[in-house]
Amino acid sequence: MHGFVVLILQEKSTFILQTRRVENTIFGKKKLLFNGLLMKIVHVDDSEIFRESLKRLLFDIGQIEIKATADGVKDGIELIKQEKPELLILDFQLKDGTAIDILKIINTDEIENIIVLSNYGDDLYKQTALKYGATQYFDKNNDMFELLDFLKEATSDN
Repeated sequence: MHGFVVLILQEKSTFILQTRRVENTIFGKKKLLFNGLLMKIVHVDDSEIFRESLKRLLFDIGQIEIKATADGVKDGIELIKQEKPELLILDFQLKDGTAIDILKIINTDEIENIIVLSNYGDDLYKQTALKYGATQYFDKNNDMFELLDFLKEATSDN
């Protein structure tokens, strides 16, 4: 069976819809698991529209559930400490700082995967995020399908 995935991509201050034909069996109907339990996913992004869109998209295509969201560094750090996620998705630029501010404070060794999303495609941002503990870096304008592929791969082991 085939379906279509609609992505909402942020470009500057506007959102663009993109579609991609996918095989339904690629994503299945599995929940993202970690050690046999529903994986805790926390998403920190200053755009409420993007947070909600990604949350709905991931659940619709693979029943991947984002446990909790925050919009800034302070709230994000508190949420990360409280939820102890296995997967953390951070926007690079937040309302009160950056993903790097969060990565410098949290214990990145305790989180299985840390994904940084950004509108900045510059390698310097990517290198900085990886230096401070991110395991993946995706450009919101160009790499959203790669993000979905990464999450699909994470679910395929279960």
